[in-house]
Amino acid sequence: MFNSQQAIEFWNDEAGKFLNVSRRPNSFYRKRNEIIAELACRHSTPCAALDVGAAEGDLALKLCDLGFTAYGTDISRPMIDKAIERAALVLPHAASRFRITQGSTPPFIEKFDLLTVIGVLPYVNDHAPYLAYLSGMLNKNGILIITCTSPFSIYNFGQALKHIGKLRFDKGWKLQWKNMCRTGLRSGGFIDLANNRQVHSANALKGLLIGAGYEIHETISFYNIGALDANPLSRGGVSKLFARWFGWTHLAVARKLH
Repeated sequence: MFNSQQAIEFWNDEAGKFLNVSRRPNSFYRKRNEIIAELACRHSTPCAALDVGAAEGDLALKLCDLGFTAYGTDISRPMIDKAIERAALVLPHAASRFRITQGSTPPFIEKFDLLTVIGVLPYVNDHAPYLAYLSGMLNKNGILIITCTSPFSIYNFGQALKHIGKLRFDKGWKLQWKNMCRTGLRSGGFIDLANNRQVHSANALKGLLIGAGYEIHETISFYNIGALDANPLSRGGVSKLFARWFGWTHLAVARKLH
């Protein structure tokens, strides 16, 4: 229900390439994780935390450094193996901290007080039941930090221009083009358009969360462009509005009320 075999195979194959990009000192992903860790400390005290879509465990390990008891889950076996390898250097029982996400079965029996779900929603057909699935892993009054992706962004416009420059008209090129236009991603996409019930804006994400019984604490938008994302937490007025209109990733911090 929540991930496809096609997506799993893609991330298994692309794990090494993604990790090379995400590890760069000035990468968008590294900067975003630092901000999310700061938000976690701002809206929650150290507690049991789960990072959904953990990749090699960078955010989970960062939360551990800040006093959280953090765990991680991902659909990609190479990602989880790398996370366990990294965690084993600094944490006891590292192998129990990171687990594969499989279908609609929660990866851990325990419930958590903090859930981070970063860059996951674009790979899920129907966001409402997926949010219900996530909520089942979160204690009442727990904090959820979650992102969605917009197709109408400055970043995606730039990526689309690069893609046009690689014009080939083969199946892979067409699939990637269609996916960039639909979700703002470059993965090729794994969403069934006939059953696509997704949110793609900051307002739509807020509406989804409020409808599911959450209270919004904070929202932030990222461009995924270094010069424009120097300090997204300090945006105000017109700059915040522009980021909501033209940003690539929209993030919400919300508390589960019921």
